[in-house]
Amino acid sequence: MKSSVFLFLTVLTLFSITVYADCPDCYNDQQPLDPAHGFSSDGRVKVLVGIKVGPASDSWSNPPGTTIADHAVAAAAAQGMSMWNGATDNDGNKTNYYFDTISGTQPVNSVDIVIVKSPRLNSTGSINPEAEMETGGGRPYKLFVREDMLVKMSASDLNGLFAHESRSSHWALQ
Repeated sequence: MKSSVFLFLTVLTLFSITVYADCPDCYNDQQPLDPAHGFSSDGRVKVLVGIKVGPASDSWSNPPGTTIADHAVAAAAAQGMSMWNGATDNDGNKTNYYFDTISGTQPVNSVDIVIVKSPRLNSTGSINPEAEMETGGGRPYKLFVREDMLVKMSASDLNGLFAHESRSSHWALQ
């Protein structure tokens, strides 16, 4: 009896470790992103990323209302893109996509992904996700980042958040 209880608990423990060790589901089986903005110098599809700026409440302007992107958001986005642009698999292959930024004040509809500020609470009073990629509805796809993440996360963690959400965008690993 003792050995069967021990065996059951061991199997249960191993099962729970397996179940909880998995990452959350990422997008897959999606249509690859077309090369609307051409190719990088190494032949990968170029994905342009912009940061929403301006007078709207979902803007990452700093100072507010300007066309200057918040430095922490711009730095984290650049670092996250750099992490993915340099990432390779075990055989040295890079992803099929090269993330790049726009400069100046180009309209956000000229990019593939736009980084948008989301409030801490949604309209029903529930807490919004820290970051979430919205891919429905076509370009530009929106990466919503909750406004309080800039003060809650270290620069390194914020870089990782942007890199993870870029990966979650259904094109990064295809």
